[in-house]
Amino acid sequence: MKKAGIWAAVLFVVMLMTAGCGAKNQKEETAHLNRVMENIFKSTDEKEYQQSEESTEVPAWVEERFQAHMTANGYAVLTSTAVYNMAVLSYQNEKTMQIEDLSIEKKDNYYDLNWKVSVKDDEGKTESLPMEGSAQLDEEGLVNSFNIINLSELQKVIES
Repeated sequence: MKKAGIWAAVLFVVMLMTAGCGAKNQKEETAHLNRVMENIFKSTDEKEYQQSEESTEVPAWVEERFQAHMTANGYAVLTSTAVYNMAVLSYQNEKTMQIEDLSIEKKDNYYDLNWKVSVKDDEGKTESLPMEGSAQLDEEGLVNSFNIINLSELQKVIES
């Protein structure tokens, strides 16, 4: 009987350790995705804004923020859709953005994303908008593709 109790305790400890490792592994697995999401909703400063205005090319700050966290395909999608321009748009409208409560849930072959973006104007008024999307990562955890479902709603909030 004592032996069964010891085995039950060992099994319980192993299960606790495994559960903790799973959470840690997902956090490591999604580290690049976290950085991409934070950087999409990080406002630009004057220098970055000027880079955006001076050229028709993708500004250097975009490469600095995103390229190390994305596959070539993911980065190409980001730059071709110009989703990074949300940061420029917020600067033009004298607003700042901040991502909050990012939830990343692993599905079969993609990640389901839910979060809030707080948009603050120069008078201190803040509007929080719930957002959702999805992403796929490669075997190294780099972002290969992503989709933000209600980006146009965020654009309206920034421009209002």
